[in-house]
Amino acid sequence: MSPQLMGKRPGALQFANVTAEFAPGHRWVEFEMERYFGGGGGTSDICAFEHDFLAGHRYQIFAHSLKPNIRWLQKHAATLYSGSIELEETRPDGTVIVHRPALACNFGGSLCRTTADCVPHPDIVCQPQPGYPNGRCGFKP
Repeated sequence: MSPQLMGKRPGALQFANVTAEFAPGHRWVEFEMERYFGGGGGTSDICAFEHDFLAGHRYQIFAHSLKPNIRWLQKHAATLYSGSIELEETRPDGTVIVHRPALACNFGGSLCRTTADCVPHPDIVCQPQPGYPNGRCGFKP
């Protein structure tokens, strides 16, 4: 299991933080997408995916490509939900390939593989979710 973005979670609300660099290899990447419903009512979807990143290649997540497996209003009741995005890979020769990695998403709140991925707090632990490669950070039950 690989660390996400060199093992460091960016702070919340970093609107200018649109670029990340990390070593090539198999990585777990968590990102946040703010979405709007009916002209307002912004929501934050926290999603994560795994991918084999190659040296010298550039990758871009298409923010509007999120395709969840549930409807917008169902997210409020879901612990986690599945989906996919478009991840564009540009090779050094200029060739472009679009990947559609599977996602695990949460309607707000961080995702995790282990408790070390969560905000350090004695009462917050990683809570695995059956059927998903990761869990969500939350208070101990």
